[in-house]
Amino acid sequence: MLKIFSVAIFNVEVLATECVFDTNFYASYILKLASPLMVLACLLSVSPLLSLLVETKQINAGKVVLYQAYLINAVLFILNLVYPSMVSVTLSIFHCQTFSEGTSYLTSEPSIECGTVTWWSYAGTFGICGIVFYLIGIPMLCYTILRHNKDKLSDPLFKKQYGALYIVYNNGYYYWEVILMVKKMLVLLLVVIFPDSVLLQVLGALTVLAISVGIGFVTTPFQFAHNNLLDNLASFSCCITLASGHAVFSPPVPNSSTFLLQLQKNFTE
Repeated sequence: MLKIFSVAIFNVEVLATECVFDTNFYASYILKLASPLMVLACLLSVSPLLSLLVETKQINAGKVVLYQAYLINAVLFILNLVYPSMVSVTLSIFHCQTFSEGTSYLTSEPSIECGTVTWWSYAGTFGICGIVFYLIGIPMLCYTILRHNKDKLSDPLFKKQYGALYIVYNNGYYYWEVILMVKKMLVLLLVVIFPDSVLLQVLGALTVLAISVGIGFVTTPFQFAHNNLLDNLASFSCCITLASGHAVFSPPVPNSSTFLLQLQKNFTE
């Protein structure tokens, strides 16, 4: 399904390590998981430097508070930006395809067999850590910050710190960015849950997106009407992309042009 959805940039890699280093899949996987953390560590290292400048009286303390607020906002913006990519990277080690002899191999690296001791040692450690930190951790962190500070949403300093998470939404929908994260995660999870059935992946994604479009028409989470319209159109266009992509990539049914026979063939694959 990711081949179908590539136009929607759901599977963009944060760092194509194989183009930079001569590494195997596991080393590349670990480096991809760690790359956003390294960038965030570099950003966060600026904060103690600012505090040091205050102590040496080389910069005003008020400016430091402002700079630190912008720094926090930048970190949250980056986490939100890389979230779909990191979900895809994290789940790539679990995306295995089973062949006729009953053996499963990684879709992204067919030379690696799934279920072996080596595979489990990486999937059970780095894969699970990626799920906890990226898939679950980032949405939970964002929701916790907003939930515990929902009375400060109008505070100017809080806006500078955490505005990237809620500033475009109405007050009653301050958590909507988390909802969008969960939607992206669910769509990408379908690839792992149904690795051998593109039809089920497509139907599941269409269900998630259709629900999203339906909720979008009923609610108005964005402050501006054109943003609500664009969000609904984006989900609707993804539905069309999925349906069209599946029709293009699905093999033709011999001696038949009926839709029912096409569905029957896909279910039995």
